[in-house]
Amino acid sequence: MEKWENQDKILLDKNKRGKDRNWRGRKLLSLKLADIFKELGYRETLIERVETCGDTLRFIRREDGSLRLYQAYFCKNKLCPMCNWRRSMKYSYQTSQIVDEAIKEQPKGRFLFLC
Repeated sequence: MEKWENQDKILLDKNKRGKDRNWRGRKLLSLKLADIFKELGYRETLIERVETCGDTLRFIRREDGSLRLYQAYFCKNKLCPMCNWRRSMKYSYQTSQIVDEAIKEQPKGRFLFLC
């Protein structure tokens, strides 16, 4: 059975290299974006979604004691810094999976980068 806990302590999220992922900075930028949307007269529902982006984060505790993000609510706005960051992490992971598979299939193949 899952147990939900409300915690007021600040969690640190670090990448594989040990660098802080800076959730707070991206959240502040999304709040600035919401203010800009207000000034420009965008729909109130859009503004509210951007303002509350990333407010709700639920974690589960793994067997090793670490926490894993289980559920989160994001606005999915194309201009939102928080959503762009999450989307870029997703695409980066997917690209690395595709490249790994391509290397398995064609170990002597070469990559061609077009500029």
